[in-house]
Amino acid sequence: MLGLVPSGGVTEMEREAGDINGDHLLDSADLVLLRRLVISAASLKPKSIASWYPPLICAGKKVSPLAAGYRLTWGEREAAGDTLSFPVRLDSLEDVAGIELVVNYWADQITFVQAKKGDAISASGSFAAYEDEGQIKVVAANDTAAGAGSGDIVTLVFQRKDSNWTASPLTVAKFKLSGVNGENLARTRTIQTEDGEVRWPRTAARNLWQLLD
Repeated sequence: MLGLVPSGGVTEMEREAGDINGDHLLDSADLVLLRRLVISAASLKPKSIASWYPPLICAGKKVSPLAAGYRLTWGEREAAGDTLSFPVRLDSLEDVAGIELVVNYWADQITFVQAKKGDAISASGSFAAYEDEGQIKVVAANDTAAGAGSGDIVTLVFQRKDSNWTASPLTVAKFKLSGVNGENLARTRTIQTEDGEVRWPRTAARNLWQLLD
């Protein structure tokens, strides 16, 4: 799973065991189900696990389309010298149990410092974030779905490598939301994302080329 897969990769047997919802992916949806198994069904024997799964997984029943959708946006930036914090927001948390986010950035312009867990992530939920060659990968999951409301998923903190840089783009490469049954919420609801831009405020003292920019 994202953030949990060893750097050397996994064997086919390990991949099959980790693909709990059977979609041939190792991601936040499997982590949601794993948490449910550990927390809610620790005493179940392997043969009885399938009977514990909700009908969505076992019988392949379709979920009725829902009108509600999700929108990923970027919040208010906070700059302190060459360091800038940039929150990533989700406008609706309804039925969300798993979150997977991948953001690309220009590593030659800025340095990724850290990812802070946002208020949209339950204190008891799983959260992991790491950087890999110009990509920031974030995964979060809980064994219960979030309620109504909105909130920050994560706050990304960057530092610019050159004080002359005033802006650098951020691209959302992947964004996935999973329900408590391990289902991909994009199959029944619209999910919108937008790219961001790390932008530092210009200082009062500017070089001539900056004034002409």
